[in-house]
Amino acid sequence: MNGVCAIGVSAGLGSVLTLAAAADLAVTTIIETGDALPGVAGLTVPAVGSFPAPFEFWPSTDGSSFTFAVRVGEGTSLEGLYRRSADGTISVVADPFGSVPLLNTGDPLELDNVLSVHATTPDGAAFSAVLPDGSGRALFLNTSSGTRIVASDTAIPGAAQFERIGAGAWTGDSFLAVARTEPSSRSQGLFEIFPNGHAERLLTWGEEIPGVGTYFPASSLFPGAVGDGDDLAVTIPGGIAARVGDEWSLIERDARPATGDWAVSNGRVAFRTSSTVEWWSPEEGLNTIEVGGVLGDGATVEFLAGFNSFAVDGDLLAFFAGTDQGNFVYTLDLASGELDRLIEVGVDTIGGRTIGLVEFGETSLENGTLAFTAGFGSGQSGLYAIQIPGAGTLPLLGVGVVAAWRRRRG
Repeated sequence: MNGVCAIGVSAGLGSVLTLAAAADLAVTTIIETGDALPGVAGLTVPAVGSFPAPFEFWPSTDGSSFTFAVRVGEGTSLEGLYRRSADGTISVVADPFGSVPLLNTGDPLELDNVLSVHATTPDGAAFSAVLPDGSGRALFLNTSSGTRIVASDTAIPGAAQFERIGAGAWTGDSFLAVARTEPSSRSQGLFEIFPNGHAERLLTWGEEIPGVGTYFPASSLFPGAVGDGDDLAVTIPGGIAARVGDEWSLIERDARPATGDWAVSNGRVAFRTSSTVEWWSPEEGLNTIEVGGVLGDGATVEFLAGFNSFAVDGDLLAFFAGTDQGNFVYTLDLASGELDRLIEVGVDTIGGRTIGLVEFGETSLENGTLAFTAGFGSGQSGLYAIQIPGAGTLPLLGVGVVAAWRRRRG
């Protein structure tokens, strides 16, 4: 199935589309503006009108628990990282106040700045952050036992040590990170780093990937790589090198996906650029939703939101698109082609408040649950989760035919 997924009109769908009236979305509230934060008495989530904004990153989920970063106080850049468990309890993963100890040393962990939340795991979270004293960067893993550093560019007991390390990506049981072992780009490469601090080099700067091209990390700070089990995708000059199974393939692209805007899932590489949403597999080839294309609900895509509007889990893809019929968060089943409107921005409400902004990222979708940031008027915002109902009933009929669709209501 090569080509553009969203072109043409299917006669089988008819010419009249009836949309459900706007309604309050059925969501789980993770946390909202003004809610209390654990760890320090009197600490609450600041208002949106403060600077910086309270939520810097999209929320992450494993389907029932959620991890999120919050600015701790108005007008501050300090951040705390928190976890909401399935029973609704919110606990500190790490904060600037030393509320939890660092397992590597037993000393209080006074977190300064969160770089990224990579995953919510069954008993904790994987994330990267600036070291407490500002001396470098580190990859952290939180579990029910506490929070520990897995790798850093400063000597930490029990952690893999590098001369320089960038933000990581979580594969499900390990980190992927671009790092170097000495002050030379020639020592730079892509490493897989395990929770026990053991590290293995996967690719080296300048290494030839058979039949694909030469590996040059796009950045020393960001991994330029995503993984799912043994499957791996890395950005290289000219596109994306994807290893699905034992075979490498080249996905030729001029624009590289940004951190948070791509993933490997179920043998596919899915990603977005400023004007496209795309997915590729060895069997299906490259498929694209693009500006100007017509989606399965008859709507013409006018723009595809940039950062913070893309997530993949299994065969399910969630993305934001502005169309001539409105601005929607869509879900698309990549196996069947079933397309659904999940949220209509500017129309749908939460607690009677109209949603003016929605953001989510690659770790926000898991087991049919999408976690997202919603912004409202009057300086209010919050983190929420919505359960995606069962798939629609009409299949994608083929290249050049729109995907099936229905309006979802929780």
